[in-house]
Amino acid sequence: MDLDFEDDENSVPDNNLPEDVKKGHFVVHTAENGESRRSIVELSYLAHPGFLKLLDQAEQEFGFKQTGILAIPCRYSDLKSVLESKK
Repeated sequence: MDLDFEDDENSVPDNNLPEDVKKGHFVVHTAENGESRRSIVELSYLAHPGFLKLLDQAEQEFGFKQTGILAIPCRYSDLKSVLESKK
């Protein structure tokens, strides 16, 4: 199967990516009680059991077809605990 991402209407051109997000990272927004906080996370956390639990929470809260930003319904301190547990 040959994939051609250049013609994908949903792809984001490189010049539209936030400058503070380095290659191999992605943005996560924690959302609790109407407050949102933005964090930059390494892609390797997508395989971390604690981060996967947070993604399950996001699926339950927002549904699997969430579009736009990746928002997780937890406190920033919860995300921070997961990120620090891997170090």
